[in-house]
Amino acid sequence: MKKIFWAFGVSFIVISILLLVIVKRGVIIRPQPLIKPTVIQENFEPVSRHLALRMFPEFQSTDYVIWNLDPENTESQLLEKQILQEYQKIFQKNVNVLSAGQPIETCPKPCWIFSKVDEEKLNNFVKVDWVNFDRVEPIPESCMNKKILDADCIKFVSLNSIERKLKEPESRYFFLHKYMDTSFYLFIQTPRNLIPQ
Repeated sequence: MKKIFWAFGVSFIVISILLLVIVKRGVIIRPQPLIKPTVIQENFEPVSRHLALRMFPEFQSTDYVIWNLDPENTESQLLEKQILQEYQKIFQKNVNVLSAGQPIETCPKPCWIFSKVDEEKLNNFVKVDWVNFDRVEPIPESCMNKKILDADCIKFVSLNSIERKLKEPESRYFFLHKYMDTSFYLFIQTPRNLIPQ
């Protein structure tokens, strides 16, 4: 019986020491992968399908989905159309889209927003950010040591985590990472002809 008490005592001391070390150093929060790196096919396939299927729980549980897409990019505009069609095709539900100049309060929920909006006015929302990336981007050392990441560091840390999964050098990839509870980052590889030499 004494051995059991000794074992519990020692394990309690070890666990206490580990907890103190974790509390003192802090916990590093990293992005969570949701869609693994996948090759982009013609007509921007299968980005919209993967996105609709993987984000379905968030689409169902939130009132607003803010899409921070690149309005200058034709692929971004294509994704906007495709994601709406894909969602309606898969789940047989219509999505309300906030029109330019329309007050947020007048958009029936669930409401998807494809324009700039003040997030502080919203409750119960998720945000999807379009992030372009290139395979040959140096990762700053400062980003690897941060406990809570800013938007720039999320890109570099995410790229570092998937670097070995980009197996086909001639293919373009996309992937999705989640950071905290409401931020999703859709990473789209820059086409080769648009990469500065």
